[in-house]
Amino acid sequence: MNLIKLKKLIILFLFLIFLTLTTVNAKTEDIVINVNGLVFKNPQIVYKDVNAKMLTGYFELENTNNYDVKLITVKSDISNKIEIHNTKMNNGVMKMYKIDNGINIKKKTSINFEPGKYHLMVKGLNKKISDKEYLLSLYFQKLKKIDIYFKAISTKTKLEMAHSHWK
Repeated sequence: MNLIKLKKLIILFLFLIFLTLTTVNAKTEDIVINVNGLVFKNPQIVYKDVNAKMLTGYFELENTNNYDVKLITVKSDISNKIEIHNTKMNNGVMKMYKIDNGINIKKKTSINFEPGKYHLMVKGLNKKISDKEYLLSLYFQKLKKIDIYFKAISTKTKLEMAHSHWK
């Protein structure tokens, strides 16, 4: 294995550890938002520190409608680039990739945006992030735009919360 491949594997490994640590099953509170037959649970964005250039978005999305819906894109004034990503194993290596054509959410089902699976990648932040709420606009094929406030949580806070739940 050459040095470049080894460096890439180390970076990917460290990123996966970061994702795992940022999403220990500690929730600030149970947040449930119902809009147009869609139920959003615990929407949060996780950031490393106030100077972060990128953060990740997690939530559970349940489609209670009698028809499928498709999440096309996500936008916000905190960033000029929000991508929907998924993570899959490829030749023994976990790889994250951008989803260009949206995600279908079948009727009467739910999908989790969580580490190692679907998640939002918020890149090129326009402002410093702190522990408050930020508006993200989710665009759906049939339902158009739905605005949801995501609670920002630092990695440090998330780990402290997880630690307090383990006691």
